[in-house]
Amino acid sequence: MTFGVNSVIAANLLEAQRTSPQAGPASDSFSQQLLTMLQSSLDRLGVGSASVQLVPADARSSSPRQFLVTIAGTKASAAPSEPPPFEMMYENHPGFNPRLFASREMANWLAERLGGEVGTFQWQWSPEVQQPPAGYTVRFGDKEINAGCLALYFEQGRFMGSDREAALALFRDGVVNDYVRQHRPELIEEFGLPA
Repeated sequence: MTFGVNSVIAANLLEAQRTSPQAGPASDSFSQQLLTMLQSSLDRLGVGSASVQLVPADARSSSPRQFLVTIAGTKASAAPSEPPPFEMMYENHPGFNPRLFASREMANWLAERLGGEVGTFQWQWSPEVQQPPAGYTVRFGDKEINAGCLALYFEQGRFMGSDREAALALFRDGVVNDYVRQHRPELIEEFGLPA
């Protein structure tokens, strides 16, 4: 998993290092500030200091200010990498739009990726017309979204940035979970939490 670096802080630290009268050993104040920021960031990510091992930079290295941090004993939670193939994403019910009926496999994949739970729904329908089959949903607390509608975002080649678009769709439906915070944090900053 890759985490971003605040470019303003990094630029300030680099400027402080550049204007320093001499480049000191790895224990100089610049390196200590950098190490403190790194440990603080890891703490905010939930990686305790007991899990962090610092490996000294190679003596032959051109820069005395290199840190290699390995995170021992932690396991990154990996979202499923690829959705099922298109022919397995939807159930085909003659006379009904298949994109309203995600398959069970796709609903499970969506729930795992988006941080929800699989549910089912039954259409409210007029008695004069054939009743559509039940479908799958993805539940987020008290919100429930048709899994077929969410599956659209992950069809191969349909969207550039499927995760960002899916996070926007969840946000519009009032869902703010870790998935939305990861892929569209600017929405929460701009609009706040939905009611």
